[in-house]
Amino acid sequence: MPEIRPARSDDAHALAILMHESVRKAGRAAYSEAECAAWSPAAPDPVHLAAGILDPDNIVLVAVDDGVVVGFGNLGPTPDHLDMLYVRHDRVDQGIGSRLIAALEAAARERGATELHTEASRLLRPRLARLGYALVEAEWVERNGVRIERFRMRKTL
Repeated sequence: MPEIRPARSDDAHALAILMHESVRKAGRAAYSEAECAAWSPAAPDPVHLAAGILDPDNIVLVAVDDGVVVGFGNLGPTPDHLDMLYVRHDRVDQGIGSRLIAALEAAARERGATELHTEASRLLRPRLARLGYALVEAEWVERNGVRIERFRMRKTL
């Protein structure tokens, strides 16, 4: 099972690639090619991700297996917001995301949060529901001219 640890700024390039590939490959299980392309037209700028990792208002955790980053998630910019959760496309459904969420929930509690909220994808929604997150509402956001459905969810810690 992968190790969960705090992200380091030198993880940023691997996180950018993982995020992009996860959207473009794993995302196809729930979104069209056009939606995936609009959501992630290219890998994010690693410099931007590194700045987020170093921001003290963010908690970024990575899952590492045999020296390879296989998932990551973060809380921020407030301790009650699960902002991102991505698992490498070829490691989905192996418990990595659930372990990251449990670690992020523990970190949120340590920072005094009594609830977590997030905007989940179609892929993440059923997984979060199994972990006790309740649907607040479905919403549509526009990315690069394409409407993409996501779900506001909440969990009392």
